[in-house]
Amino acid sequence: MDYGLRMGRRAVEYEVIIIGGGVAGLSVGALLAHQGHSVLLLEKDSFLGGRAHCVKREGFTIDNGLHVSRFGRQGACARVLKTLGKEAEFVIPGKPLVFIEGEFEPFPSTPSEFVKAFISTKFLSPLSRLKFLKIFLSVPLSSPKKYYHFSVYDWLSQHNPTEEILDVTRLFCGVAFVCPDLTKVSAREVGEFLRKAIFVKNHISYLKGGWMRLFDVLVKEIRSKGKIKTEVEVEKIKVSHNQVESVLTKDGEDKAKVVISTVPFQHLNKIIELKRLSKALEEYAKRVEPTSGISLDFGLKEKVSALDGIIMTLDPLTMGCFTSNFEPSLAPKGKQIGNWYYYVPQDLIKDKDYLNEQVKVLKNLLQEMFPGLWSLREWERVRVLDIVDGAAPKVGQTWTERPGFTSNLSNLFFAGDTTAGFGWGSEIAFDSALKCAEVVGEWLTAHI
Repeated sequence: MDYGLRMGRRAVEYEVIIIGGGVAGLSVGALLAHQGHSVLLLEKDSFLGGRAHCVKREGFTIDNGLHVSRFGRQGACARVLKTLGKEAEFVIPGKPLVFIEGEFEPFPSTPSEFVKAFISTKFLSPLSRLKFLKIFLSVPLSSPKKYYHFSVYDWLSQHNPTEEILDVTRLFCGVAFVCPDLTKVSAREVGEFLRKAIFVKNHISYLKGGWMRLFDVLVKEIRSKGKIKTEVEVEKIKVSHNQVESVLTKDGEDKAKVVISTVPFQHLNKIIELKRLSKALEEYAKRVEPTSGISLDFGLKEKVSALDGIIMTLDPLTMGCFTSNFEPSLAPKGKQIGNWYYYVPQDLIKDKDYLNEQVKVLKNLLQEMFPGLWSLREWERVRVLDIVDGAAPKVGQTWTERPGFTSNLSNLFFAGDTTAGFGWGSEIAFDSALKCAEVVGEWLTAHI
């Protein structure tokens, strides 16, 4: 399907070809079009939005799993829209809750709330509270070099943590980084997150009108200077003399001054011979590890709960929300939509028996939290997500350790959440788009 001017199937000399129509691809395409550059965006699927795409069903607008936006007006999504001359509008969900011992307990979402909550929380004993506060409040004031190469577990082990402290930290890392494995999560990422969080008013927000509304804005901007083609899979990036010569698809061959890949690095070998890249990029593409999990989305014919914040559990690690409770436009009047995520370690994401069992566990857990929920079910959708975030925030994959936006090929650039964008979750994709658009814009200006 074509979005934009029909220009036939002949090879066209665009200024920029973008591979991938996810958050990063649409954002960098819109930013470059806004600069005045002609853009051709190629997306292999029939839909746009990538891992954040939305679908319409019986009056519901369904996100592809749980998709909130980090930091609201102070986040990278808002910066993309501001650069495009658009105002970012967000709704703010209610306070996060943890379901523990059959009850919903408040969970702190800001550093100051951490102090207040853990003075009286049932999560920690009095001794553990003091130790926990001492450890975590020291992080934003410390130099990242002190724990740069440590996992969270190794870092905590220096402070003789109690099992309670480890449990609370697992929950925090699960929510913040979609990875509760403390042996993997980088202590530096925790430090960076807490330092950022100190200065942010709203840590969890949601795009007013939903993600589809954002994608409409980005698509309109790209179409003003070029074309978007869906259901067109890139078969090969053709390289000659240390630069990209063309992009090959089923429709033929397209040429441009610049090619930007937003394909996750672990899938890069599908479109380019890795030996064409520098040794560092080749090795990263072979080893980069994503986060993964199960997504359970459902529509209810009646509302089962008025809770309007993120709801979490520790064992197993799950998080989700009734998205239509804070953005009513996503569900028909009187009905309700829920989006839940269940963490699955990468080494188990292909084990079908394990996955089927965990889906049952998640459904039973939701029934325990919200009795009668499944009797109100109008529809449900279960998805196994091989990639949730492209690069798990582990040692060796922190934002300064991921690849930048240029390559050894003079006109090949990168954006997306496996690159050196700053942040967590979709923040990485938005931030990478901003930085990549700046680098590519300067390159195009220099090569007029």
